[in-house]
Amino acid sequence: MRNIENGVLKKFNMKLKSPGTVIVDNTITKIGEYAFSECKNVTEVILPSSLEEIGDRAFIHSWVKEIDIPNNVKRISKEAFADCKGLQYIEIPCSVTEIDEGAFSGCENLKRIVFKKHVIDHAFVFESKIEKIHNRVFENCKSLQEIDIPKTVTEIGERAFWGCSSLATLVIPQRVETIGKEAFSCCRELQNVVCSKNISEFGEGAFKDCIGLENIVLSCNISAVSKGMFENCINLKNVIIGSGDKGCVRSIESDVFVNCRALENVIFSDKLERIEKFAFFGCENLRDIIVSQTSVDVTENITNQKRKQIYEFMLRAAKGFSDEPDIFEMVYSCGDYNIKFVADIANYGIYSIYGCDEDGNIRSKQPLCTGGVDEIVKYLNDKNNIDEVMSLVSEGF
Repeated sequence: MRNIENGVLKKFNMKLKSPGTVIVDNTITKIGEYAFSECKNVTEVILPSSLEEIGDRAFIHSWVKEIDIPNNVKRISKEAFADCKGLQYIEIPCSVTEIDEGAFSGCENLKRIVFKKHVIDHAFVFESKIEKIHNRVFENCKSLQEIDIPKTVTEIGERAFWGCSSLATLVIPQRVETIGKEAFSCCRELQNVVCSKNISEFGEGAFKDCIGLENIVLSCNISAVSKGMFENCINLKNVIIGSGDKGCVRSIESDVFVNCRALENVIFSDKLERIEKFAFFGCENLRDIIVSQTSVDVTENITNQKRKQIYEFMLRAAKGFSDEPDIFEMVYSCGDYNIKFVADIANYGIYSIYGCDEDGNIRSKQPLCTGGVDEIVKYLNDKNNIDEVMSLVSEGF
């Protein structure tokens, strides 16, 4: 039995004895909420040309494998195809102007998504009019390998591609201005990212846990690199963040490069003003933080700006050590200076700072400072002259 009311297919109630195809009446203009949800034997649905909208959760948890969305459809609603485990390929016609939140989330076997063009008489080409990839639209599509984001898109929502662990290459169209929180987080195979120059905002953790990412170049108009943007990108080696046509990066927020163990070089524009706490926490191979396009020769005397960076780095390191009570030794490297924080296991609240080599081998006879973390931070903060603090560090080598 099919429950139809005012052109809306409310519910498909027929029970198929074996997997098969369903043809929807050509009077239908909308597939209603939950209309085909949990339909285990419906593997193919042929939709009519009269259809204009696919409603909320219309096919959620269904076993549909093939579906052709007609050219008249304008909206694919919230979680319309969520958790359709059998769906492997889908084409989105250019008539669709909105794909709502979570529309294809959890489609674990969906490999390819195509946004179709409509050609008339080999002359007139109509392309997608979609302006926003809403929150969670392709979340956890683990098999997704290919998607050509429409050129009309200006915004990519939160967790839009979260967990797309097979997606290796991503091109973000030129019109995109905003990328939401964790939009590409956990895209583990993602190696190459081409970013729009017009991006003015990245949400927190935009590329968090992208363990395949090795190099990234951002030439955009963001004023700040957002919190945790590259957190746990353990194979990220090189980052270049330049200035866009309308702005430049002035601050690096907290936790941006946390646990980027392979990170070696970071280059910023010369407008950078602030680096927040724990921005480079756990970056054990970091050698150069370059502000401007000119590298600093490590054999040269450390400039006052470099001294200030190392001084602030030591403060963050001390605070970070106190936040990890199960860790008894921690090495922090910044340029030529390597600092080792050591906890007294017998007297747990006592910490010491030593000068060390890059492998953590202590090279100073006496600790630079001993006490609780608060005492160490106070000791460093009390030194108003940064040169004096850095001279103490130098004595340990």
